[in-house]
Amino acid sequence: MPHVLIVEDDPDIARVIQHDLHEAGYQTSHASSVTQGFAHAIEHTPDLVLLDLNLPDGNGRDLLVRLKRTTGVRVMVLTAHDSISEKVELLNLGANDYVVKPYNPGELLARVAVQLRIPSSDVLTVWNLELSPSKRLVTCDGIELKLAPTEFEILAYLMRHPGKVHSRANIHQAV
Repeated sequence: MPHVLIVEDDPDIARVIQHDLHEAGYQTSHASSVTQGFAHAIEHTPDLVLLDLNLPDGNGRDLLVRLKRTTGVRVMVLTAHDSISEKVELLNLGANDYVVKPYNPGELLARVAVQLRIPSSDVLTVWNLELSPSKRLVTCDGIELKLAPTEFEILAYLMRHPGKVHSRANIHQAV
């Protein structure tokens, strides 16, 4: 059963979304802040993140960038912001879709279904290492490697930028 993480600070909206997704056969979890959303995505590896932009501890835009850089998870922005320039910016930053509130529940479920049936091509390969950010899995010659979360993020960053020299400060900032 696909797992959808809902990052939404309004508990009533989150409850409605969770109900609709459960009825459609999805497993859901909820985070109400940037910090909770990132921690949950790292720990539980959802198949899709529904992301509000207005969160109490920061902007969902920053979480989008961080999720795409470290996990590769699909992210659907679900927000009241409806400016074309913001839609374009977030889609260019890696959002897989953008839905404006208020939304039609049937349309939201259809868009979620589309995102979850698109095959994931997030596997990074460098020499004999393969890294899947969405599954948080690293293999070397087919053998799974166990990495701490920070080690995984560093390796993912380095594999996304092969053949380049990175300073400790750049790696620290990226991770």
